[in-house]
Amino acid sequence: MNNSQTSKKMNHSVSEFLLFKLAWSDLKHEWILTLCIISAITSVLTPLLLLFGLKHGIIAWGRDYLIQDPGYREIRPLTSKNFNNQWFEQIEQRQDVDFVIPMTRQISAMVKATIKGKDKTARLSIVPTDNADPLLIDNKTKIPLINECVLSKLAADDLNASPGDIMIARVSRYENHQIKYDKMTLNVSGILPLRASGLKSMYVRLPILNYVEKYKDGLAVPEMGWEGSLPKAYAQYNGLVIILYDKLSPVESLELCINTGFTQIKELDNRLFFERTGYHINQNMLSYLLFTEKKPVSDQHIMTIRQKLVNKKPLLIPWIKPAKAFVVNSKGEDIHSFMLYGVPMNKDLIQRMGAKGLPFWETKDHNIMQIILSSDICKNENKTKIRFPGLNKQLVFPVSISNERIQTGNSAFIPIKLAGILNLNHYRHIEYQPPQFVLSRKGYAGFRMYAKTIYDVSTIRHYFESENIPIHHELRAIKKVLDLDKGLSIIFVLLASISLTGTFASLSSNLYASVQRKKREISVLRLIGLSGKKLFRFPIYQAMIIGFFCVSLSLLLFQIFSLFINDWFRPYLSKILDFPINPGINYCKMPFEHYLFIIISVILISCLSALISSLRVIHFEVADALRDE
Repeated sequence: MNNSQTSKKMNHSVSEFLLFKLAWSDLKHEWILTLCIISAITSVLTPLLLLFGLKHGIIAWGRDYLIQDPGYREIRPLTSKNFNNQWFEQIEQRQDVDFVIPMTRQISAMVKATIKGKDKTARLSIVPTDNADPLLIDNKTKIPLINECVLSKLAADDLNASPGDIMIARVSRYENHQIKYDKMTLNVSGILPLRASGLKSMYVRLPILNYVEKYKDGLAVPEMGWEGSLPKAYAQYNGLVIILYDKLSPVESLELCINTGFTQIKELDNRLFFERTGYHINQNMLSYLLFTEKKPVSDQHIMTIRQKLVNKKPLLIPWIKPAKAFVVNSKGEDIHSFMLYGVPMNKDLIQRMGAKGLPFWETKDHNIMQIILSSDICKNENKTKIRFPGLNKQLVFPVSISNERIQTGNSAFIPIKLAGILNLNHYRHIEYQPPQFVLSRKGYAGFRMYAKTIYDVSTIRHYFESENIPIHHELRAIKKVLDLDKGLSIIFVLLASISLTGTFASLSSNLYASVQRKKREISVLRLIGLSGKKLFRFPIYQAMIIGFFCVSLSLLLFQIFSLFINDWFRPYLSKILDFPINPGINYCKMPFEHYLFIIISVILISCLSALISSLRVIHFEVADALRDE
């Protein structure tokens, strides 16, 4: 039984091979007609392949060029607002944001520039940039270093600048009824094409823009050698301790909370006083805590209270909420923690209020960078560094350790003025610049932002609308680009459908005509033993052979013409398209998997086009075909 099945399979294979060979011999016999069919179909397939090659080459590149153009992905605020560092950190975490960088006030971002050795001068706006800036990266421009700049095309033309030139930028400010100038020198590292920006701009690292803004605000910029004032940090208090011999009346207490900056007053017993200040006072004295819940108060508010209580001769001590601080080692690691209290340095004031548990300050000068620690912290040391948390978690500064020590506990005392300055760190960014604390930037007036893709612009727009921040975006232009992309895709599908339909019709009609013409010969084959089912595959085999030769010849012609387009026609096509195309870009190309798809598709269409002819073969009447007319 097995041998019989094997024999049938072998006979079937032999007959199929003979049928295929017969189909090939028939095409070879009518080689002129076969060549005409192949030529006709090839003339349809080759332009279609070239069209798809252009689609995957220059047209696909041009579409992506438009879709990924940074100009379409840019987001800009329309109003100035304070954007702090926390806001920028949150934005950077968004998956739909590709790049964001702070911007200063526009009026503070203007300089006059000239190229060393040249006479031309231009007024330029400063634009901050950093690593991963898509505007520079997508335009094949190097990201500048801290001492470099990138010029826009219009700025470079006005200055007659080239990469490698030295640019001198003059920064001005109005001071003491006159205009003062300083300058900085930057190397021109690159020039952006006109596509990137239509403004006269210079792109620099963010610190350069910060320096210019500080200078225009009248502040000193030591990094650039520019003179000016320093924004010294000032003390801010959470409240005021009032120490009296006489009790305040309800009316007097109420008056202290009206138009003084303070909102609440509370009488303190000995326990509460110790919890708030860290020390005790004379039990015969009365104490009150005048405080505010939200905004801190300054020395001016304390002066207002002093004037209201001038007849009672009060002892007024600014109050700071006890805060946790840390002693750090030379590596910046926390080694001790303690609760920090602000106390007065005035020895006379301490004696008048009969303070207990509060050591006197040894120094008679006004150095506030001192601390009184417990006896078990920093033994045998006279200096250390303290880290104080707040908005700036890295506020680390040196202090002198007093010889006076607290016996036990985790408390530490510092001068009330130093405590007030440290308290400011909860509301403003401050930093220590020896020998003093100075204010650092609150935030930025604006930003430069780019969405990850043009499809993310809409979601970012919704976010800013929910935050009530008006922005400028390119959604209308984006819609035009997407519509163009859809239109091109529809055109390609339409052309491909028409071409393939023409191929199908041409091959079907030729095969049908061939079958009709060979009606007698096919009938003879049926008489000598070939069944209708086998002869059904005769036109299909011929269609497969013709399809294979057509697609092979079309692919060969595609390769020849694509080489011609990519190499010989490149300079002419660049001028026609006016695109800044990279040398490595091919105008006409096709992925390898598409070659396989095209071969299989053409052969499959060829087989389908032979079905009408195959059905006709089955319905031939042998007697009619052999009858002599």
